[in-house]
Amino acid sequence: MQLKNLFFLVIFFVIFDHILFSQTFTKNNLIEISFYSKIEYKNPIKDVTIECLFFSQKDTIKTFGFWSGNNIYKIRLSINKTGKWYYHTICSDKNNYDLNNQSGSIYIEDYSGNNPLYNKGHIKVSKNKKYLVYDNGDPIFYLGDTAWEITWKSYKEQVLEYISDRKRKGFTVLQIVALSHQYLYSFGVKNRYNDSSFLNNSFDKINPKYFDYLDFIVKTANDSGLIVALVPLWAAESEINADKNRKSRFLSKEQSLNLAKYLAIRYSGYHLIWIIGGDNSYNTYERRKFWNDFANTIKYYTRNQQLCTNHPMGWSTSFDFFDKSTSWLDFHMYQSSHIAGGDFTWIPAKAGTIIHINKPLLNGEPNYEDINNNLWLPGDTSQLKSTRIKPVDVRQASYESILSGAFVGITYGANGIWQWHTEELPGSHLPRYFVDEALHFNGSLSMSILRKIMEKYRWYELQPKYELVLGYESNENYIPVAENSNYGIIYIPKNTKSIKIKKNNNFYNSQYFFINPETGDSLFCNFYNINNTIIPPDSNDWVVIIQKKNYNLENIKWQELNNNIKISNNYPNPFNSQTKINFALKYPSFIKISIYDILGKKIYDFGENLYNSGINTIIWEPEKISSGIYFIKIQSYDNVKYLKTLYLK
Repeated sequence: MQLKNLFFLVIFFVIFDHILFSQTFTKNNLIEISFYSKIEYKNPIKDVTIECLFFSQKDTIKTFGFWSGNNIYKIRLSINKTGKWYYHTICSDKNNYDLNNQSGSIYIEDYSGNNPLYNKGHIKVSKNKKYLVYDNGDPIFYLGDTAWEITWKSYKEQVLEYISDRKRKGFTVLQIVALSHQYLYSFGVKNRYNDSSFLNNSFDKINPKYFDYLDFIVKTANDSGLIVALVPLWAAESEINADKNRKSRFLSKEQSLNLAKYLAIRYSGYHLIWIIGGDNSYNTYERRKFWNDFANTIKYYTRNQQLCTNHPMGWSTSFDFFDKSTSWLDFHMYQSSHIAGGDFTWIPAKAGTIIHINKPLLNGEPNYEDINNNLWLPGDTSQLKSTRIKPVDVRQASYESILSGAFVGITYGANGIWQWHTEELPGSHLPRYFVDEALHFNGSLSMSILRKIMEKYRWYELQPKYELVLGYESNENYIPVAENSNYGIIYIPKNTKSIKIKKNNNFYNSQYFFINPETGDSLFCNFYNINNTIIPPDSNDWVVIIQKKNYNLENIKWQELNNNIKISNNYPNPFNSQTKINFALKYPSFIKISIYDILGKKIYDFGENLYNSGINTIIWEPEKISSGIYFIKIQSYDNVKYLKTLYLK
């Protein structure tokens, strides 16, 4: 539309606003406006296009319309600003007066409920490119669940039960496929209500009625506060990645792009993430070009308002195929695949940190609970750790991924759910339990606890610190460690006897405790011992939380002594077993701390250590000394301070 025409349209709305009926919607929620066309088209998705311009006093939004079946066409979007908005349609068929030059207005009001999606807005990438946030800036932990085949193998009652369970357990994302991730027939796939995804056995003719059921799944998820991560077309079901030897049908390049356009327009108003491709390699120029075109089609018709990522094959990452110049790729994904205790959980995260991929990272498909180790019976015979993936294997894969730098979050999967295994439509990969049973696997509860731990200790501020581990006694070959300004987090795999942490680091003389990642119970363990060695309570897996600031500042009366060191009287004073020496630094410094008796003789030396800015605490536990007055010497490169303390046996 030319600017001159837009100007006159705005004037029209200003003059005749009082006669326009306004529908009311809420901020960040789905807006849907329907039109009825008296003209019928042979293939409406290809034969007619609709553009729609929304504008307020300050903003303008261009969106698109789609065929919804019969003679109904719809416009969908969501708007994050309140107030009056006007719209005007432009149809490619200028003679269709039901679709062309249709005008109206809507009113957007604030949302008053507690749904975080509608309160906080759509998902985007954080400013530091490490994790995801809501539109208002609050971080969101991506706790995904994989239900790839729910779209066509489920009934509504099952969907309601499933989403209710996942919401209750704290999941935030559902990963599903629009069609199927295994086989397409001449009609695509057919859902439990007998609606096929394509009409007349032609991939050129999309069936809107099939996608009505997908609408139900996505809307139900969004209304429950869950985002849907949707695969519009599994890679092997497009011509560019198809295995010509498989019996499954596949879409041509043109048909694939046509589907991408249709789905992008239809789902542009929802809280949704797009997963481009699926479990495949994008290792040729032709493949990368096609999937770039596919993703850019999604981006264009969703107005770049929804995030995109890419699903690679097992033991690979999206940044193996798409580099920093790939503008549509908002965050990277890797697949550590389906083995117990594998090392690809942490290798991509560590590699991503080293090569500075400058985009958030997610392990979007680790091992699935109760699936066969390495997918096929009798398991990986060269590594018989498990014939079926157990909850502890799921926890290990999850904590290793996140603490190594995959800070978007983690995706969980359960055999029986990801392929939506039922008696009528059994799944592949030999699931032992139907969907309604697999819902209650213990691993899903472990994921609830994982999210609570990560949110409580601010996972989005963490930095991987794997170099702090000096050694360990364990059957595993990696111990993940990460820290932020207040906490350190260590995951201890099962059958680990001890871990030795580098002495000169921010954890020295800090308080720490264990969390049971299966139950959430915690066990207090006091302070680091002099050897900086952590010994877990038993042979199970554990999470260690190290508290760098572990005392109440209000109980400490600070006395400023110079520009760098602030110290307090040690506490308790007098003491008879141990005393805490508290001091704070404006900036990191090497500090020497030693103890002298009343005659000036050094009786104990903590040595010189690098301490972080902020508050630091060390513990003195005297041995074989008599009662009396002692002096604590705290020395930086430019100053020396003393504390006087009284030891009483």
